Amino acid sequence: MLSYVAADLCLALAPEQVRTLGIPGVTYRPLRGDSPYLETTVAAIHRSGSPDAAVREVLGILTAL
Repeated sequence: MLSYVAADLCLALAPEQVRTLGIPGVTYRPLRGDSPYLETTVAAIHRSGSPDAAVREVLGILTAL
């Protein structure tokens, strides 16, 4: 994902620990405090068809949130 950021194709939300990777072309900005304007969307991507048990478990957890 950070390679896409470096290529100026997107932005990403990532854990603070990725700052240590030091990828050229990527600027890290901390998000702090409460804001009525900050929303988070989580997307899960998997192969079409019948997912295996591990994928079904993760999808179940995500849909329960």
